[in-house]
Order: sequence, then structure tokens, then C-alpha cells
Amino acid sequence: MWSKIVIIGAGGVAESLLYNLARHQLHPIAIYNRTRDKALALANRYSPSTDVVDQLAKIPLDADGYLFALSDSAIPEVASMMPSTGGTWMHTSATVSLETLTHYHSQSAIFYPLNTFSSHIAVKLEGTPLFYETKSDDALCYLLSLAKTLAVRPITSTLELRRKMHVAAVFSCNFVNHLLTKASFLMEKEGLPFDLLMPLVEETIRKAFAEAPASVQTGPARRGDLITIERHRKELQEMAPDFIPLYDLLSSSILKQYHSSSSLSHE
Repeated sequence: MWSKIVIIGAGGVAESLLYNLARHQLHPIAIYNRTRDKALALANRYSPSTDVVDQLAKIPLDADGYLFALSDSAIPEVASMMPSTGGTWMHTSATVSLETLTHYHSQSAIFYPLNTFSSHIAVKLEGTPLFYETKSDDALCYLLSLAKTLAVRPITSTLELRRKMHVAAVFSCNFVNHLLTKASFLMEKEGLPFDLLMPLVEETIRKAFAEAPASVQTGPARRGDLITIERHRKELQEMAPDFIPLYDLLSSSILKQYHSSSSLSHE
């Protein structure tokens, strides 16, 4: 395994990459970020031996791998500013093309771990699907070796596939978390701890993956119970009236899927 790695970026993805590399005794030789203090905080937390730089011109040029853990909009800009290096360049975005890197460095690849990442929360990557793409044999050899070390599940992919799969990820992760945020507000408004909902949420997720999600849908819209739906709308009118359009949208979607003749109608 080639062991010299540079991480470019210091956000949530970079933090989890640094954490997992360090857990496998593969400490990056450097981490770059324009805000030095942010990169320094990550290095101090997970890999104190990692050098911290705030200028691309100062990154090591002889690393085996360069992991671009950046926002989608930052990847093209940073790639265009990179010095000439050896090794394999890899970015971690689902929606940015491989050519964004190969335009500047032919030995490049996509290294996209399908998970959710937040700053200050390091995610263990074992078992995480890793969607990759490359046109370089050397880059392929490197990324598969790195994937094996991190115990992720490499899956070959195209840009089109990743972009479509990313839509599914938004539905299953970002939208779900947004709904949990709404639920948390409603619980706290009544003085109830949010974690009372945890068994319900955990069982919902467990059933969804044990069976087909559509087969285990529950709730008033699934039953076509318009009386309960109207009662909920009246409760929301008192608790959080701005939640009503979202409640109606989701209830209508469920009704349409299971009861083609049912619909919401409000005066």
C-alpha cells in the first residue's frame, strides 16, 4: 500500500477521511485548507503527525494520493490551482465529473463514499459504498488498494449513475433529516424530549430495509383516514401553521400512491 496521502479540504468529508485513515495507521503527510486553523484542529484531533498547510504551492509534490474533499463548486477552482504532482488525484463528489481532474492530471479518479458527513462528527467508513470512476490503470490500482484498507465497498460507476443515485440519497437522508427537525420542533414545543421518537424511527428504518418500504408504510394517509388527517391539520394550525403545506404535500403523495380515489380537499 502506498502510504503518502494529502487531504485537500477540512470539512465534514475531510474530517471523516482523516479519522479513518488514522484509525488504520495511515496518517496523511499533509492536510491543506485555506483556513489554517480549521485544518490544524482536525490534525490535532486525529493525526498530530500530519503537516498543515494553507497554500497549495506548499503541499508535498511526491504523495501517492491526493484526496480532494471539497464542495462541488470548489473542486474545479482548486484543481486548476494545483501544482504539478505525481500520484493519484481523487475527488469525493457524486456530481462533479472525472474530467474536472483529468483536465489537469491524467492519473485521477472519483472516490465518492455514499454516507452523510458533518463537521465535528467522524463517521466510521467500514462497509460504506464507495462509488468510483477512473480511466487510469494506475489510479484504479491505487484507489482499490485504499478502499481495501478503509474496508469500504467499491462500486464502479458513471457520472450519470452517481447523479441519479444522489437524488435518491437526498430523499433518504436530507429530506428525512429535515422531517426529523420538524418533528423535534413539535415535540419540544409540547415539552417532550425528542428521543421519545427514537424507537419509532429506528423501527421504521429497520422495516424499510428488511422489507420493501412501500409494503410497510403506515399512518393515516396510508389508511385513507381523512378524518385524522384533518384533525392533524387543525393541531398544526395551533402549533406550527407553516408546517401545514408540507404535511399536505406528503399526505397527498401517500394517498395518491395507495388510494387513487382519495384526495385532500380543504376549504
